[in-house]
Amino acid sequence: MTRKNTKILMYHRVINNPFVPAVTPEEFDRHMGYLKRHFNVLPIRELLKAQASGEVPNNAIAITFDDGHQDFYTHAWPILKKYNLPATLYVTTGFIDNQCWLWPDLLRHILLTTPAQHVVADGINTLPLTEAKVLSTWNTIASYCLNLSSDERTQYISNLASQLNVDIAQKPSPLFCGVSWDNLREMASEGLDVGSHTVSHRILSNLSDEELTTELATSKQRIEDELGNNCTGICYPNGMLVDISPSVDALSLASGYRYGVVAFPAQDPANRMRVGRWPAPKDFRVFKRLVNGVTRRANITGERA
Repeated sequence: MTRKNTKILMYHRVINNPFVPAVTPEEFDRHMGYLKRHFNVLPIRELLKAQASGEVPNNAIAITFDDGHQDFYTHAWPILKKYNLPATLYVTTGFIDNQCWLWPDLLRHILLTTPAQHVVADGINTLPLTEAKVLSTWNTIASYCLNLSSDERTQYISNLASQLNVDIAQKPSPLFCGVSWDNLREMASEGLDVGSHTVSHRILSNLSDEELTTELATSKQRIEDELGNNCTGICYPNGMLVDISPSVDALSLASGYRYGVVAFPAQDPANRMRVGRWPAPKDFRVFKRLVNGVTRRANITGERA
């Protein structure tokens, strides 16, 4: 068992759809049942406080979710309640307000709904859009998009939609929509901790100080206004080393956040603005190895693959 080797798990979606990377509800239930039986699951704020005081209980784990898709409310939260396990959900407030898509979702939506059979775009070769190949094509284009700035990526995806004859609605389609503020209020009243994942999920290291302040402070205020709770945690979009910077750390602190989480497990215990997390694997055998401290397959560098 992990004993003092604490871990913070990172999830995104709990849904059973062949075109959406996710843990299925059945897999998630199995994960949570195992944690309930064998681990001391703490809210992330309590875990960080315990680490700071040097009084971490044995087998301590925290559960976190990014983005705020609707399936967190319909699938993940009922399972967390079933096992009485605490969790933190970091929401992108513009996404919750139906003001923007999350760009990986929008790219997936375009590729899944276009009538075209292949795509040709700047920076990539001709790629197939058949049902059997669309996920591979999404991976190729998404990897290319990761190397663009937020504004460049927005324009690139817009051009792609035009080329593929897909109209983009402002509100995400049902498969990719977010929870509502009413959903969040209900879950917060039942114990859910809600943190910020910025306003629009832009890569923070590419932004000016003014843009950074908007993404950080505006999202925090929006959450607090809607839920009436103090929002203390910021989850950095994409969350690799290249996506954050000393300015991001400093402005996060100035905006009132007490801690920040990244999307890789490397962690300096003294730096609460770079708290590491472990992506939760789907496969239950791999999941058990991870939470029990066998992490040979994990990427702990924080560098983009």
